[in-house]
Amino acid sequence: ARIGPARVTENGDRLRLTVPVAEGARQIVASLDLEGIVSVDRERLARRLPLAAGGPFHRVLLDETLAATRAAYEAEGFRSAVVSGAVEWNTERSLAAVTLRVIEGQRSRVEAVVLRGTQRTVERFHRLEVEVHAGHVGAVDALLHLALHRAPRAQAQRHVSGRVVVVIEGGAFA
Repeated sequence: ARIGPARVTENGDRLRLTVPVAEGARQIVASLDLEGIVSVDRERLARRLPLAAGGPFHRVLLDETLAATRAAYEAEGFRSAVVSGAVEWNTERSLAAVTLRVIEGQRSRVEAVVLRGTQRTVERFHRLEVEVHAGHVGAVDALLHLALHRAPRAQAQRHVSGRVVVVIEGGAFA
């Protein structure tokens, strides 16, 4: 789009401001390719993305598409997924070939559930109540939410490697 220059005209005691706007050529997504997507349902993800083949292209939509892809991977437990986008244009800059590339990284996994300071309840009952166990796979926030549902003083210690240790302080079940 091209805007301006603004023009002011006087008509008696009134001023009129005119700002010409030339919209320019519309930019369309000619294709949207998803590369490196293995652990997330490709079709479901594509339906949730702001950019789609045949739809309008705008840099903001590309940023939102990258964010939505990262969020989908986070929801599946891939906190360290790397998502990038590349755009190739035709000579008129009216058609965009968009490529999203994903490097999934490691999936978050509960390495241990640590119970501290339990006084009146046996550990095996705590573990049943918490609903999170070693080996549990998923988004770190979702894992912590499971623990917090029954134990408000739970914490998740996150590690770059994708390991999660859920720690529950005593008194949560007493």
